[in-house]
Amino acid sequence: MEDQAMKYSRINVHGIRIFYRECGSEDLPVMVLFHGFPSAGHMFRDLMPALQDRFHLIAPDYAEKQSDLIFDYQNNVKMYPAFQEYLRTYQPKLPAVWGKDDPSFIWAGAESFARDLPNARIVPVSSGHFALENCCKKIAEEIHRFF
Repeated sequence: MEDQAMKYSRINVHGIRIFYRECGSEDLPVMVLFHGFPSAGHMFRDLMPALQDRFHLIAPDYAEKQSDLIFDYQNNVKMYPAFQEYLRTYQPKLPAVWGKDDPSFIWAGAESFARDLPNARIVPVSSGHFALENCCKKIAEEIHRFF
């Protein structure tokens, strides 16, 4: 398949404008690439071209009203039980390619997915928090292997 050009767009969701990057044929299965850092759709800039042969990829940035969302992000831990219940109930496919030296999201956090998702694929990479910066090729290979 020929490379699809990266597209950049905005969408209005309940009055909040969200910028996103998108590539890959719309005929392919959709994969949404989430993150936790404002405007971090940029972090997927190298991964998206490596996956566009198998997926229609969308990487949203935080909403333009970031101050409210950043405050909410500080409260994510309170939402963990609901998130874990969702995983147990719906059993989504999950490849977790994790920087094993990440000081913020430690390796034990990656391993904890196995409690709720026995079919999750949890793969350590030699990296810290920004694994896509130095392990993008390995991460793309693992996503291809998983799906």
